[in-house]
Amino acid sequence: MAYKIIRSSNASAIADVNERSVNAKNGIRIFELGDLSGVTSRAKAESIRRKLVAAHVSIRQLTNATNMHAWTKVAGLESLMQMRHVDPGLCRITNEILIFDSTVAIYRVALSVDYLEVQDESYAAMMRDIFDTVWSSARPMRVGEGGAAEIMQ
Repeated sequence: MAYKIIRSSNASAIADVNERSVNAKNGIRIFELGDLSGVTSRAKAESIRRKLVAAHVSIRQLTNATNMHAWTKVAGLESLMQMRHVDPGLCRITNEILIFDSTVAIYRVALSVDYLEVQDESYAAMMRDIFDTVWSSARPMRVGEGGAAEIMQ
């Protein structure tokens, strides 16, 4: 398959890629910067989360945060999520990166939206390897109701 690159300054591209991730065949890996609530309506974000639960899509998420407050009302999401804290000295997460199937989406929402998506199996495989390497050095977090999380002692 030939590769495809998508660039956008529209927040809807971020919501769209997250919507497509509900069909991920082998789970989702995320370098986490923030939750979906900042780029789409709460209703849309919760709808995507409900679809992830219904499809039983596993989610592995790396974050620089040491704890997180609850951010969803969707029951069952916490059973699909694994989170780990990565020390910013090892890996500073300055962009959200979503990796699933042959898709890698890199985005940031600050004063404007900056979105880049690469659809290419070899690129996605390399990004999964990088994620897994960082994952192996990161500290496990306990994920509770509503997605609240804290580093396990």
